[in-house]
Amino acid sequence: MVFDAPRWLDALHALGLAKDLGVPPMLAGVRDAYRIVPQLQAAGAAVVLGLDFPQPPKDQDPDADADPLEALRDRQRTPESAALLHRAGVRFALTAHGLEEPADFRSGSRPPSSEVCPARPRSRR
Repeated sequence: MVFDAPRWLDALHALGLAKDLGVPPMLAGVRDAYRIVPQLQAAGAAVVLGLDFPQPPKDQDPDADADPLEALRDRQRTPESAALLHRAGVRFALTAHGLEEPADFRSGSRPPSSEVCPARPRSRR
């Protein structure tokens, strides 16, 4: 059973429901998974992370108030979710679901680095 959990609070509710139902927790979405990595790890959850990272508003009025701190934090930290899940040993996959254009899959994601997901050693034949 896959639970649709677009945000961290939805994911916490889904973890509780999965526990109540006695099913393994598998969550789709969790755009801001960086906030709840310890809970995901403790629950043995598997996560499908979307690459529809939060973006700054387009055509923002220069005289408008600055974005709230939470929005700024999400834009900065959301792309780190995969690295944090990897380091915690939480199983995850990436999806382009939710992107307006499939071509945005590459441009929306940050370039992979050894800090995000270290390369697995490959066996030589």
